Amino acid sequence: MIMIVPTIGMAVYLTYVNRMVSSELWHNLAVVFWICANSVWMFGEFYLNDGTRPWAKVFFLMGLVSILYHYLISEPFWKQKPKLT
Repeated sequence: MIMIVPTIGMAVYLTYVNRMVSSELWHNLAVVFWICANSVWMFGEFYLNDGTRPWAKVFFLMGLVSILYHYLISEPFWKQKPKLT
C-alpha cells in the first residue's frame, strides 16, 4: 500500500513532462487513470470488503475514454500523416 503514492506521483510526473506530445499525453493519462483504478480496487479488497469496485470502474473507464479520445478525435487512426522524407 505504501507504493501507491510514489507510483501515481511518477505517472503524473511523466504525463506532465510529456504533455507537449499528444500521443504521449493521452497514453500517459490513461496509465495514470489505470494505476488509480488498480490502487482503489486493491485498497477496497484489502480493507473495505471489496466496496470500492464501482469507483475503480470509473477510473478504468476514464483511462479507456482518454485512449479513445486520442485515437478517434485527437489523432484519428484512419487519417494518414504525411511522411517527411
